[in-house]
Parts: sequence; structure tokens; C-alpha cells
Amino acid sequence: MPRFPKFVIEFHYNDGDVGAHPATPEEARLWTGFSETARHRPTHVLLRPDTKTGQSVSNRLQHTAAVTQALQAMYKAYGRLHDGLSAMIEGGRLTEADIPDDYHWLVKQLAGSTALANEQARVAISSMTSNTSRRTKSR
Repeated sequence: MPRFPKFVIEFHYNDGDVGAHPATPEEARLWTGFSETARHRPTHVLLRPDTKTGQSVSNRLQHTAAVTQALQAMYKAYGRLHDGLSAMIEGGRLTEADIPDDYHWLVKQLAGSTALANEQARVAISSMTSNTSRRTKSR
């Protein structure tokens, strides 16, 4: 009998909980039967009900990678904007005289809330791209 990698079957619940059980050799054989091509690399298998709700779940999972890439791009763009504005203020190229009505607000936003937003984006990106399950329980 051929040896297959260890696989688990996960059940994701609407409260965010995840239940898992070891895959049987037959279930593992299904996974290893996926063929990898230059454009397609299998990442996961979804067993879902054949209903509108099941299709909706499938659609959301399918678009997760695109959302992750968009968040990463926004995070990088935000970082460049933050660094550029900070350099302008610290270098004296952007002063209160230039934007009298908004200068103090801008400085406050750059100094305070950006650290929180930065951390939240970092955590979100990390959790979306992590290869580990967070709350997986054997059922």
C-alpha cells in the first residue's frame, strides 16, 4: 500500500471554530490525485453542501487569496505614504504654514493611530498567510 502524507479533514463552523479528524487513506488518495500544472497548484479541498449557501462559502474561500494580495499591496502603499509624509514633516518640507488647517491633525494621525493600524494590518496579513490552523480541535 503506498504511503500518503498525513492529511486532516477540517470542519469550519460559523462561530469561527474548526474541527478536524485524520483523513483516511482513501481521502488522502483524493488529494494526491490532484495534478499540479504551471498555472495551478492545489492548495485545499472543500467538501460543501450543494446549496446556495454552500456555493457562497466556496466563493468566499476562492476570493480569499485575492483579498490577501490586495491587503498586502495596500499595507505596502500605506507604509510608503506614511514614511513619505513623516520625512516631509521631519525634514521641514511640509510645515504648518503649508496646511494650517490640517497640519496638527496630520501629525497626530501619523504619530498615534498609524502604529495601531500598522499592527492590525500586520496581524491580519500574518494570520491570512499562515500555514497553521488557529483553533483546530479534533472531533
